[in-house]
Amino acid sequence: VRKNFTAAMLQQLYREYYRPDHMAVMIVGDVDTLVAEKIIAQLFSAQKNPTMAAKERVRQSAQFSESSLKVFADLEQSSHQLELMYSVKDQLDIKTIADFREALVKRYFVEMMKNRLSSYNANYIRASGVRTELLRNKKLESLKIEFAKGGEGAAIDAAIGKLLQVQQYGFFESELQEQRQYRLNAFEQSDLERNKISSSFFIQGYLEHFLYGDSLSSVAQYWELMQALHPGITLAEVNAYAKTQFSPEHFKQILYLLPKKDEAGAP
Repeated sequence: VRKNFTAAMLQQLYREYYRPDHMAVMIVGDVDTLVAEKIIAQLFSAQKNPTMAAKERVRQSAQFSESSLKVFADLEQSSHQLELMYSVKDQLDIKTIADFREALVKRYFVEMMKNRLSSYNANYIRASGVRTELLRNKKLESLKIEFAKGGEGAAIDAAIGKLLQVQQYGFFESELQEQRQYRLNAFEQSDLERNKISSSFFIQGYLEHFLYGDSLSSVAQYWELMQALHPGITLAEVNAYAKTQFSPEHFKQILYLLPKKDEAGAP
């Protein structure tokens, strides 16, 4: 993109999308709202929208269609790492409390799986399931493993073995209870300290609501919702979702990062 765009293209983009109906002014703090509103009107009321409507652009990200291995040796890389990427999925569009609850079930799985993978294993240094936001509406799911030189085979077997163990036998009730208590404690602490929250926290909430339609709720409302939803999430729900995740045959793209000095022995 940087090599091929022109000044005219950049100017057209600015004229089409940097316009009043795509913008918002947000003020948070100890201010006189009437005075603030008057200042905003003085500064921005003269702004006019272009007569041409802005084009709606839908962002797309393709699914993996072929398997591949990419190896990168870096002078600054200090360890051997593999990222096994297997899926590009739609982000859950949360509009209702039912959507929110579904997202919580998935979050329980993610955090409980991270705990399983991070427990000691002699075959790797660390491992974790990762979800990366590619676009606002797309996420990349992958498995990251860090291991000693020459240990990639044993590391992959050990990490995937933990995933398959969860798929076949599920988590324990004690793991669910531990995660539930951890999350409820964190939300309760946030509620207790809500009067200490910085203005930037509120601005970020307003911004995400304006840009993406995310819900607006106070810390107290959020804490009340958490108390209602978390106790009802069951182990059966989390285990059922686990059976749909991290199938080894889905690993389509493998990224191998290693120190430059070990490049000669790379696969």
